[in-house]
Amino acid sequence: MPTESGKSTNTSLSAILEGLAAAGVEFILVGGLAAVVQGAPVTTMDVDIVHHQSPENIGRLLAFLKSVGAIHRRPDDKVIEPREGDLSGGGHALYTTRLGPLDSLLDHGGHLG
Repeated sequence: MPTESGKSTNTSLSAILEGLAAAGVEFILVGGLAAVVQGAPVTTMDVDIVHHQSPENIGRLLAFLKSVGAIHRRPDDKVIEPREGDLSGGGHALYTTRLGPLDSLLDHGGHLG
C-alpha cells in the first residue's frame, strides 16, 4: 500500500525473487533472506542481491526495477528512479518498490565476473 510519499508499505519478498527470475536477471541472493532460505531463524524486511554486471543483465534488472516502480530509498521524499549507471561498478543501490525493499549490492570483489 503506498504512503503519501508513494513508497510501499507492503512487502512481498518472494514476489521480488519471482519477478527477478521471470525477468531473466542473473543474481545471487545474499543477506538476511539468504540466511532464511538456508533455514536460519531470522527475520528480514528486504531482498539483498548481487547481480551479474554484464550490459545485458543490467538491462534486464533495470527493466524489472522500472516494472515494479522502483525508486531510490532515501531519508527524504525526493523521488529518484533507477538508472543504468546505478547498477554497475561498486557500492550499492537501495530501492523501494511496490513489492518491498530491494538492495543491489554492487561491490562483490569481482567474484561474479
